[in-house]
Amino acid sequence: MSAANEPWSVIVLGDSWVSYMHPTWPEILARRCGARCYNFGAGGSVSAELPAQVQRVRTALASGTLRSGGGNVLPRNTLVVIHTGGNDFIQKIAGTLMGGNASALEILQPDPGRAEAENVRSAFEGLYALGARNFFLSGVPVFIHMPVFNFVFPIVGALVNAGQLAAIGVQPGDQPSLAFEVQSASLNDRWEGICQTFAQSHQQDSVQCVFFNEVDALHRIRGRVGDQGMWDMTMFHPSVQGHEHLATEAIAALTDKFPGLVSPSTGAATPTTVAAGNNTSTGSFLSSPANPVAASSSNAAPEGGNCKGGCGFFGSPAMNGYCSQCFKKLAPTQTQNAIPKDVSTAGTGKEETVKMNEDTAEKMQASSQSTDVISVHLRNVSGSLEFSVSCPTQATIAELHEIAIEAAPLENKDSLVFTLVHKNKILKHSADTSVSSVGIVNGDMIVVVTKPKLAS
Repeated sequence: MSAANEPWSVIVLGDSWVSYMHPTWPEILARRCGARCYNFGAGGSVSAELPAQVQRVRTALASGTLRSGGGNVLPRNTLVVIHTGGNDFIQKIAGTLMGGNASALEILQPDPGRAEAENVRSAFEGLYALGARNFFLSGVPVFIHMPVFNFVFPIVGALVNAGQLAAIGVQPGDQPSLAFEVQSASLNDRWEGICQTFAQSHQQDSVQCVFFNEVDALHRIRGRVGDQGMWDMTMFHPSVQGHEHLATEAIAALTDKFPGLVSPSTGAATPTTVAAGNNTSTGSFLSSPANPVAASSSNAAPEGGNCKGGCGFFGSPAMNGYCSQCFKKLAPTQTQNAIPKDVSTAGTGKEETVKMNEDTAEKMQASSQSTDVISVHLRNVSGSLEFSVSCPTQATIAELHEIAIEAAPLENKDSLVFTLVHKNKILKHSADTSVSSVGIVNGDMIVVVTKPKLAS
């Protein structure tokens, strides 16, 4: 049997579990794709436990409990799903905010997730050594609409108003949700960077490593079905319906990357899920029941389809059908040494041209002389707002703010306060700091956070 026709297997690691009430979204993904699922995850696990889970995979291969491609290596048609990091930060928040030095909480400081990212990278390498070539990494779900955040916001708000989150650019008077939106963007960048770097370092073996932006997925799900029924009693774990919706989003992210796994007939088969649980050391596996919630035609891919670049991510109409990463790669490496007075941007499903303020255009024209003009991509955390602008590298941050606000495809801009975030730092509205001095280069992503203006 050729590799293209071999049956697929899905191996799950991280904070995942076999539920005897209902399966989780990686198991649902496998079921819909007709793949056999091996769950080596554990509920409540943290990223530091990934090496032990990789060792369980190794043991299962050696014992013959896990299907092998020969020589105790994984078959080529194996997808590794890793979902980890969420419990790391939940434990830190619980342990610190409930009676410690909250201002030192790493999740609310610059550059969060460094140790967790190294654990993921190490797991990737360990699984690669076992023959894995297809990887799917789920982002850390720092999703501010989870009910549990209602208990955290008052504590974080006190830190904000005390000026203890200035290191990430959050100032007294800002909403506590801003801190988490900044950090969510930073964690997503780090997780996506892991995937890109790992795939590039093993491109000779055609390794594919896809990042699943779970925060974006949760925003899209919320836009379609709302909050009701999404969460279980923990207020941060998805319910039965929540896992079904996440599986739909995950399959949409995989479709173009793994056409042999994801096909029009997804959901037709109901394979067995086997779990490592606490019995993997003895090679004992348990069969979980079939998922009781049938896949329905309403679980279609989100409107807009997948990226035209073939990466498997969601393609936004605001970026002509590309995802944010492919859009960045397609951005010009050089543009003319003059800033146009018309800034072309994309609205919700249609092209728009935003006329720049004449004074701003003249200032930008003057500052662009004898310097490069770069293109930067802007989006909000949920991905519902995406557009691009150009500016000279010597433009000030204040000028970049003005360009971004004027180009943003929003109708109620006058009633909003715009905050720009670049690499985990808020870009302060400064007329003395240049774009190049804060490290912004052509093709960079800037996260836009908006909030209503306070009544005067």
